[in-house]
Amino acid sequence: EGTNNLNARGMMPLCLLTEGAYQPNAHYSQILGSVNPAMQWRTMVATASWGSAVTTAYTSISQTMDNALFDSDLTRLNSQSNQGDQNSRPEAWAKNVIAVGGVDHSNNSNPADDAWSSASYGPASDGRMKPEICSYYDSVLTTDLVSTAGYNQSPGVTGNYYSAFNGTSAATPIVAGHVGLIQEMFTDGLFGNALPLPAT
Repeated sequence: EGTNNLNARGMMPLCLLTEGAYQPNAHYSQILGSVNPAMQWRTMVATASWGSAVTTAYTSISQTMDNALFDSDLTRLNSQSNQGDQNSRPEAWAKNVIAVGGVDHSNNSNPADDAWSSASYGPASDGRMKPEICSYYDSVLTTDLVSTAGYNQSPGVTGNYYSAFNGTSAATPIVAGHVGLIQEMFTDGLFGNALPLPAT
């Protein structure tokens, strides 16, 4: 919410954040569980700044992600990786994932000097173009959960804020915030779309 630093206020400050551990063998069950109406979370958008060992190939991990997202109808974003070449997380190569790359903004507001530096990029070995979208890759100000979780504070941490969140790991939640706003606008009918009738 950026309670003590409004510059770190997120795009969806009132959303409920649910964090899950990285378990590559549990992607399918985690994703299906996150949208299960019998559970308390009822996820609408998921973002991941992590993944399995980098590759250029569509792997069984990529396929599991695709199956889970098709079956769950969940919108999920995944960071592409930071290798400076085509090697990327297999989760990002999934066809149903919105893969996010990154560009440096050089910690200023001048778009003329924004440039790619070392974010991973496509195409995948099968020719598919990834990532679908890019966002800022360097010096992203965010709330800092590391310092409150019993770990040592990272360089750049001031209080509960971190000023040096970098990589496609930083770019991906920025795009997820935009996706969340689009979903909220859609469910409010702001695109002229029909809304479901209330239950009677």
